[in-house]
Amino acid sequence: MCIIKARTYDELIKRGIETTSAKEREELYYAQEALLAEDMPIAPIYQYVKTRLLNPRVGGYAVNNAEDKLYSKDMYIIAE
Repeated sequence: MCIIKARTYDELIKRGIETTSAKEREELYYAQEALLAEDMPIAPIYQYVKTRLLNPRVGGYAVNNAEDKLYSKDMYIIAE
C-alpha cells in the first residue's frame, strides 16, 4: 500500500471512530474495505460455523449472538 493510500486509510479509520452517526460509520467502513481490496485482495479459506439443534420449545435463545456466548439463565421452556 502506498503512503498516500495508507494516510487515506488512517484518516477513514479516525473519522469512523469519531463519528456518532451509525450510517456514516458504516459508509466509512465500506470505504476502508474498498481501499484495502485494491492492493491487498484476500480470499477467506475458512469460516467458523457451529451447528446447533434447538428444540422449538426453548425460548430466550440468542439467535444473533456474535460471540456465541449462551447462558442458561436467559433460556426457558415454553409451556404447551
